[in-house]
Amino acid sequence: MSAVTTEGPVLTMQFDRAIDIAAMEVSVIRMDDGVQGFRYVGGGTPILVDPVTVQVELDGVEEYTGPDVLLNVAAGNGIIAAGDGAAWAGVVDLVLPFS
Repeated sequence: MSAVTTEGPVLTMQFDRAIDIAAMEVSVIRMDDGVQGFRYVGGGTPILVDPVTVQVELDGVEEYTGPDVLLNVAAGNGIIAAGDGAAWAGVVDLVLPFS
């Protein structure tokens, strides 16, 4: 998996195989941005850019102090492999950008 954020902010995650986001729960996504000094959570409807890439808009919720940009996506996020239905376990304190 790779993950980056862009203006908006928008989180883009790319996986090593096709994914199904039909049951994706964006509210379990949190990004702690020490650079911008803000905490964000997933909002809106996720967009499947291509079979392996999903984009999620992020909404600012409160100030945050820290040295890095950290991504947390809880288990039970609803992202599954398109082929075998294996659930993606998520990540904890993944430093962004990550590739």
